[in-house]
Order: sequence, then structure tokens, then C-alpha cells
Amino acid sequence: MKLFKSPYRAISDEEAVENAAPRHGFVVFFVTLWEYLSELFRGNLLTVLCLLPACLLYILGRVLFEGVLPVAFVSLLGSIPAGAGLCGLSAVAVESLRNRGYAFMRTYKKEFKANLKKGILPGCLYILSVWLVGYMLSFAGEMAAVANAKMVYVMLGVLAVLLQTLLGYMLPMMTLVELPARHYLKNSLLFMAACPKSTVGLMLVSTVVCFGIPLLLLPYTGIYLLLIGLAVLELSRAAFAWPVLNSRLRIEEREAEKHRAENS
Repeated sequence: MKLFKSPYRAISDEEAVENAAPRHGFVVFFVTLWEYLSELFRGNLLTVLCLLPACLLYILGRVLFEGVLPVAFVSLLGSIPAGAGLCGLSAVAVESLRNRGYAFMRTYKKEFKANLKKGILPGCLYILSVWLVGYMLSFAGEMAAVANAKMVYVMLGVLAVLLQTLLGYMLPMMTLVELPARHYLKNSLLFMAACPKSTVGLMLVSTVVCFGIPLLLLPYTGIYLLLIGLAVLELSRAAFAWPVLNSRLRIEEREAEKHRAENS
């Protein structure tokens, strides 16, 4: 069996709009994860490959530089493939959640190519948040000697969670709505402030799924992330972000109107 062979036939966007059966409720995450496991697994694998340059640049930075800031800067150079890959995985997660019977490779490749430039910002934010947690763990001994070390830990942890929460709105929005690049950040911040219930859910997901589970699974975190970890994160975030984005931006309503106009 080919790695990228999908069990779903390739359908048009118009058919997807017409046949979509959105899911609701608490069990939506587990049902979607089970039914679209192969697509999410492949999307996870491709995204890991997109994040690999940032990991290699981080290792190279640790070898070549002693300062913290040069290492962080070198790591951020891998944000181009990282951001595009995360957008592709987010699109796969949202389409799975919407139960649209999508063609996996077409969806992932389309969003990857469309967000090579726009994805630099979310790629930088994602790498920065992971780097903050890695910094806290790698230099725990040195930071313990710093005055108010606990406060520094709390501030870095909160910043990492807020960055991941911001991405919870930004990544799906970039795959669902066509906007100027600078507006994605502004709108994501507005959603964080205007939708407290969804934002709290995204913060909990970011804390537990993005950081908590990988830390609990040490030293087997790499296996978890390679197999399904990133897809679980994006799917769980989409479960909170998609209903809000759909209701506020009228995504399905506009898709239906476009479909009717093209057929009239």
C-alpha cells in the first residue's frame, strides 16, 4: 500500500460543501481521530519532516554558538517549511473534523504551497514556543541560581502556552479564509480576547496536549510525536477553534452561497 494513497475518492470543493455533515459534541475529537486516523498519521509524518530543518538548525546553533539568542535565531531560520507544514496539518485536521470526505494529498499540498510565505509567522511562533520550554528544561540548573527563578519559569511557561493558543486560531484561519498576512495575527488576537470560552479551552489543550503529554512520555516523546502527536494537537485545537471561526466568519454559509451561485 502506498503511503499517500487515500481511501477517499478525490472530490471537488462543491461536492464537499454539499455533502459535508459537521460533527458536534464532546466525542467529536475521538470519533474523528478514529475515522481519519490514516490521514492524520500521514499528515503528522509530513509535518515532522517539515519541522526537521528547525531541529537540525537548533543542534547546529548549539554546536557553533554559546549564547542563547544566536541559537534561537538560527532555529527560527527553519520557520518556512515548519509554518507551511503546520498549515497543511491544520487543514487536514479541520477537514477531518468537518467530515468532508476530502482527498488527503490534494488538501495538504494545496495548503503547503499556498502558505509557504504566509506560514513564516506561525512557524516562528511555534518554534519559539517549543524553544522556550526546551530552554526551561535544558538550563534548569542555571536558572535555579537566578533570583526569582520561579517567577521566570512561570512567565516563560505562560508565554509558551499563549503562543500555542494564538496558533490555535491562526493556523485554521490561514487555511479557511484568504486575508493579507498581517491580518491573521490581528484577528487571532481579537478572537482570543472576544471568545473567552474557546480561548480557555485552547489554553488547556495547549498546556496538556502540546507540553504536558510529551513531557510525561519522556524518554519516548520522539516516538509519540513522530507517530501522531502533532496531529492530535491540531485536531484537538480545531475542535475548539472551528466552531468559533465558522460562526464569526460565516465560512460554511459563504461556501454554500458560492456553490449556489456557481450552479445558478
